[in-house]
Amino acid sequence: MAFLTQCAVRPSLRVCDRSCAWALRVLVLALAPWSATVRADVTVPGLFSDNLVIQAGAPFVIWGLTSESENVEIDVSWGQPGQSVSGGPQGQWQARFAPPAASGPHRITIRGRNTITIKNVLCGEVWICAGQSNMAMQMAYKHKDDRGVLDYEAEVNAAKYPEIRYFLVSRVKNVSSPWVMKDVEGEWKICSPATAGDFSGVAYFFGERLHRALQRPVGLIDTSWGGTHIQAWMSPAALGSDPDFAIHVAWARKGMEDYPAEQKIYHEQLQTWQQKGSSPDPKPTPPYWHAAHRNIPSGLFHSRIAPLFPVGVKGVVWYQGEGNAGKAWLYQRLLPAMIRDWRSGWGRDDLPFFIVQLPLLATPGAQPKIFEASAWAELREAQLLTARSMPNVALAVALDAGEDHIHPRNKRPVGERLALQALAKVYGHELVSSGPLYAGCRIDGDKAVVAFEAVGPGLCTSDGGMLRGFVLAGTDRRFVPADALIVGDTVVVQSAQVKTPVAVRYAWADSPDCNLFNRAGLPASPFRSDTWPGLTFGQK
Repeated sequence: MAFLTQCAVRPSLRVCDRSCAWALRVLVLALAPWSATVRADVTVPGLFSDNLVIQAGAPFVIWGLTSESENVEIDVSWGQPGQSVSGGPQGQWQARFAPPAASGPHRITIRGRNTITIKNVLCGEVWICAGQSNMAMQMAYKHKDDRGVLDYEAEVNAAKYPEIRYFLVSRVKNVSSPWVMKDVEGEWKICSPATAGDFSGVAYFFGERLHRALQRPVGLIDTSWGGTHIQAWMSPAALGSDPDFAIHVAWARKGMEDYPAEQKIYHEQLQTWQQKGSSPDPKPTPPYWHAAHRNIPSGLFHSRIAPLFPVGVKGVVWYQGEGNAGKAWLYQRLLPAMIRDWRSGWGRDDLPFFIVQLPLLATPGAQPKIFEASAWAELREAQLLTARSMPNVALAVALDAGEDHIHPRNKRPVGERLALQALAKVYGHELVSSGPLYAGCRIDGDKAVVAFEAVGPGLCTSDGGMLRGFVLAGTDRRFVPADALIVGDTVVVQSAQVKTPVAVRYAWADSPDCNLFNRAGLPASPFRSDTWPGLTFGQK
């Protein structure tokens, strides 16, 4: 059992035994899709299968297993010389090729004691699509827990794009793991009305807009998992980079240490409950923590991110944060740390990373609000601050795409706004890719004058009415609704109740009543000019 005392990680992500001490109690060998056992046949990870999309302009790396010292020949159909490699320690092999110049289709042949042929390979733009349930939400309605996107029947029937390919990392094989896995399971699906219903809605609309604009193949690797916290997506090294993150590792460790005893109690309670037959007592609840729980810190990083690091990708689109809203203050550091972590794994400090800012979340039947203490507003702020402070990171504001459900159905504008950021910042298209972003505030007597960036062709309201969603506060820090007026590229805010304003906020609520846009049809991000401690301040 000594092998469980330390996580197997990439050399750049070394971790001490203590970071994975909780794994001592975990017997999850079945989670690793490859074992260290020597195999006679040559094998490749599931990603290298028919309908694969290769990233254009980046080295194509392919790897697998065979017997130690066994010769493996790899041939590609795009004019590159074939390569012959030998299985190294534990039979691991790897080959690297220049990418195809043309989109394809291409073919890859791997020969060892057996032959593997990968057909219908395209070369284009490959993007990682990650996050929690709103990224995972499928296009089509399947059952009561899977709502489907708005107008899903028409959207799926129109999804006739054979050069858009979708790979869903298995949620059966690639579950949470205490060590880095070497493979991701899944299959590439060609986009058609027969398959598109299974695609992530956000990923599909992102890929569709890219494909139509670029006229190139698009590969979407969906590695999302619902209900997840960001700590599950970060390496042990990243979680060890900040003392305030340590509490989450300790929490998981204690949960795993307590799990055997809690599991025993659960089985005893369950047996008693079953013996009572038609007992009115509720069925016992199993323990929260177990080896494959999706929120074990670093667990999904090990199983669903690190195995993808050798793969050439163009960038990442990320839709997550709901699970961390109660600790939004800490998310201001967690999200940048995760981005740096993934960039290190891919060996690209400039890897594009585009973030969906959380939409509004209304309580069924409740009226939208102008202002309230709000963890969701603070999480949106953490996402905005990350986008403003890191290179090649940008925000897709989705405030207007929310509803009175944590899984809003209007996913088209979300995916398309991610694509706008990619088209502008990665592919050099001249277009407006962002809504107005707060750029500063000055006090002019009893008025606050707010300046913006990304105004595009000018500021406006989404409905042609008066501006809504602005509040002002004086030195007493009590915010009140305020009148707001667009003046050029600024908004002038004032209230008769605040003679000497010191702070202004916009759209600061779970479900804000707000309407500031630019004339390109993109909504402004919520913001505040103050830095006063919020609802989640200090929450770790």
